[in-house]
Amino acid sequence: MSSRPLWVVVLAGGDGARLAHLTRAVAGEETPKQFCHLLGERSLLQATLERAALMAPPARTLVTVQRRHLHWAEQLRPIPPNNFVLQSCNRETGPGITACLLRLAERDPKALAVLMPSDHYVDDVHAFHQRVMVAVGHVAAHPADVALLGVRPAWSSPELGYVLPGEMLAPGVHRVARFVEKPARAWAERLIAQDALWNTLILVFSLPRMLASIEAIAPAELEACRRARDDRAFAALPPWNFSRNLLAGLQSELVVVRVDGPHWSDWGTPESIDRSLRLLGRRPPWDVGQGSGLGPRGAHATLRGRDAGALRGPGALSKR
Repeated sequence: MSSRPLWVVVLAGGDGARLAHLTRAVAGEETPKQFCHLLGERSLLQATLERAALMAPPARTLVTVQRRHLHWAEQLRPIPPNNFVLQSCNRETGPGITACLLRLAERDPKALAVLMPSDHYVDDVHAFHQRVMVAVGHVAAHPADVALLGVRPAWSSPELGYVLPGEMLAPGVHRVARFVEKPARAWAERLIAQDALWNTLILVFSLPRMLASIEAIAPAELEACRRARDDRAFAALPPWNFSRNLLAGLQSELVVVRVDGPHWSDWGTPESIDRSLRLLGRRPPWDVGQGSGLGPRGAHATLRGRDAGALRGPGALSKR
């Protein structure tokens, strides 16, 4: 197993546009979802940084944020400022992730790294962490592989990618037989019936291997990121999606580590939050799709006064 120290890269540069009405109602101002205290006393980003701290100290944790996000800089306080990867704007996950990897290469060119988005909800942090460390152990022993955490779906979401496990390499660790990005709901149901897993975009990889893969699959995009040395140049980068444009091309190198126990959800939409809370036996403080405007058919957020206050209070949505 590799003796290289582990780094964590946290993605927090998104706009959170799909949750804007909800976060405005909860926070009282326009707040990207990762900085909003949907979980009571902690934001999604703070919860992510707590999970990251189980794997690496702040000195080995990079966080990508937009410059305007420094308004919420106190949430980043455990992380040294020179570990912020500042972006002038959101150019999608491709440029955002690639910029972080290039910064990491300046610090530790042979790094072993975990990539973590900051808009995920996890109910059993320690059980989930154990599965991440299975992925870390696999990549440390097999640095040519890229490990992806795949979660057993709780519903058929058309907003997520799906991974079909193939050959079993170890208990709960499989080669990837197929990678499908955001299928229609009916197709997602068929994939789930075939034992497909949700793509969490939580990745473990050797940095040299990942950069070599980007070089092979998206050489122009990598070179453009290398040249984007200032805010104007970064803002001019064409947006591209890391899962769709890159991971799909990495299928032969991908392994998936199953997560069957802990509840995980990408809290990117009101529907995903609503479904998570209902699965956990909690009454959401809004009505999805019932005229309140937070569901797929609505356009504005309506929080009941008592519940809006509860969301702001400590422990409002903390684990039971």
